Amino acid sequence: MSIEEHTYDEPFDMTTPEGREAAFADEARRAKTALANCTPLYGEIKKSSKYYGQTKPGALFPVWISCHGEYAVQGGPGGQYRLKDVWIWALDGESKLKTRLN
Repeated sequence: MSIEEHTYDEPFDMTTPEGREAAFADEARRAKTALANCTPLYGEIKKSSKYYGQTKPGALFPVWISCHGEYAVQGGPGGQYRLKDVWIWALDGESKLKTRLN
């Protein structure tokens, strides 16, 4: 079953390679759509983090939040971070003001 044929009333068959492939492709498609329609988020590595030094102090990088596991912050030079390791910022595109979210 292709993604185009799939409805949310029918679960993917995770016991077959095709079903797993379709489920992973659907997850990627939904993540891409969600990113295109949301407020851009940025991360800044905290001074208290073991990852401090991967960027210049105060540098912001684009991130998104995933609900899978401890490393929920996706993006940046390390690829993924824990919420305790980064500040999350939302930027106002007009005035360039930034608001810390955590």
